Amino acid sequence: MHMSLKMLSISLISASTFLITPAFAASKKAPAQEQNIDVSQDQASLEEIATVYNLSKLCPSLVKDKATFEKAYEVELKKVLPNEANPKTFVQTLAKQKDFQAKLKDVQKASAKFSKKENAEMCQEVADYRY
Repeated sequence: MHMSLKMLSISLISASTFLITPAFAASKKAPAQEQNIDVSQDQASLEEIATVYNLSKLCPSLVKDKATFEKAYEVELKKVLPNEANPKTFVQTLAKQKDFQAKLKDVQKASAKFSKKENAEMCQEVADYRY
């Protein structure tokens, strides 16, 4: 049961973003300073990555122990980016891309539909989960 609220919350956030067509290809007119990262089919979708990344923005102020949450977040990030040597750096670079930013905004809108208490419970469950 402990895992069910976490999975339900993440599933609801993810499901709301799946209505939008995924955009995997970077624009050919991207500015020179913008590094484009291709999210291939053997990796998670942009929506899944954005959902996990959103946890890093949403949860730190809502959990009891930030260090425990950070470790759990890194595990979740590694789950969606198993082929990346440094998933945290990868997602920080990905977060600079417009297509990812759009997906992240969708995820943030979806998580805003939950009450602060519901988000706090979900975040705490992520932090408390024993991997």
